[in-house]
Amino acid sequence: AGAAAALERLADELAPGTTADVAAAVRPDLPTGALTAFAVAAVVGALLPEDAVIVDESNTGGVGVAAATAGAPAHDVLTLTGGAIGYGMPAAVGAAVAAPGKSVLSLQ
Repeated sequence: AGAAAALERLADELAPGTTADVAAAVRPDLPTGALTAFAVAAVVGALLPEDAVIVDESNTGGVGVAAATAGAPAHDVLTLTGGAIGYGMPAAVGAAVAAPGKSVLSLQ
C-alpha cells in the first residue's frame, strides 16, 4: 500500500488531472507476396491467440515480431539473452509443459 500511495502522490504532484491518449491496439493484416521475415512476423501478429507464449530464438529472423505483435492479445515472450544457441526448443517444450492450456510458438 505504501508504494501505491507514493506513486499516487507523485502523479498528483507532477501532472494532476491529466491523462494520456492511448492508441488502439491494431493487428496487422495477413500479408501477401514474398515470404520474408517481416511477412512471417505479420502472420504471427495477425493470428496469435490470447495468452500464447512466443519462444524466440530466431535472432535476426524474428526481427519484426515484436512490432507485429504489439496489437495482438496479451501474450508472453521468452527471448534470447545473448545468443544462447539451442535454447529455443527446450524452452518451448518447458513452456508447453508448464502451461498446457496455452498455445506455444517457437521461432527458430
